[in-house]
Amino acid sequence: MVKSIVGPYNMFRIIFIGVCFLISYDFYGQTYTPLDNLGELVKIKGGKTTIGNANFEDAQPLLQVKVYSFQIQKNEVTNAQFAQFVAATNYQTLAEKNGGSFVFQLDFPKDSTELENSPWWEFTGGANWKHPQGANSSIQGKENYPAIHIAYEDACAYCAWLEMRLPTEVEWEYAARQNGEVTQFNNWQGNFPYENTLSDGFMEAAPVGNYPAGKLGLYDMQGNVWEWCLDSYHAHAYHYASESKILSYKPLVPTGFDPYFQNEETKVIRGGSFLCAENSCRGYALGMRMRSSVEMTFSHIGFRCVKGKK
Repeated sequence: MVKSIVGPYNMFRIIFIGVCFLISYDFYGQTYTPLDNLGELVKIKGGKTTIGNANFEDAQPLLQVKVYSFQIQKNEVTNAQFAQFVAATNYQTLAEKNGGSFVFQLDFPKDSTELENSPWWEFTGGANWKHPQGANSSIQGKENYPAIHIAYEDACAYCAWLEMRLPTEVEWEYAARQNGEVTQFNNWQGNFPYENTLSDGFMEAAPVGNYPAGKLGLYDMQGNVWEWCLDSYHAHAYHYASESKILSYKPLVPTGFDPYFQNEETKVIRGGSFLCAENSCRGYALGMRMRSSVEMTFSHIGFRCVKGKK
């Protein structure tokens, strides 16, 4: 499905670059020239590393891998950046085609029995990257927030437009480990899901780069929003992997179905989000893996792109 949409966007990009100095557009009162500020890249020098996490079953065993050099965007792709892509290509996201997306509900019953049967995620009509909480919401004033309700195919299309791609989970983890753990990031503060103390300043996603960068200058590699990777998810991917045959720029699992989700394909997401807490998820832990369906979109998933070997 992704391959069928990549070609036209590359072709459009070539035409588009030729006229980019003649065209501008207005986005909530700000005038943009297309291809302005589409994300600074940070060079990641290749090397050998250990990936995985002994605390999570699907991230075992630990693997020794060689990683080829690549470049990764400093920040998660923002609403303003995604808007430039849409303006250039008339692209329509999966959430827009589906008429809505899944939004996390922040109001929960206090009784744990009721909570167990409560829908945490609600399909909300009209929710998409431009309307994150539903048809009557807006991203005005949130131009520098990460684009959310982004499907795997949407992320692939955007990266291809820039002649880049999504990171493999090996590349993503390597960059995160080289960047180092940070002590301040956007996650759930308190007892999830009953109480969020907001000690980090945000109930939901925060503007990109709001918290301190890591050693490499990368922002939000922990928390804020989950980020898509190229790899299809399989709970036993690390068990089946052969260290000597791993190519860091190739997915560990290129395609296929996780045995627990046989009716739909899931892809790896990394980094955790504003919903991850110490008592739940802990997706911001280095090496922690998570999955999401390619057929669904959510208010806590975004992405960033890389440039490297293919």
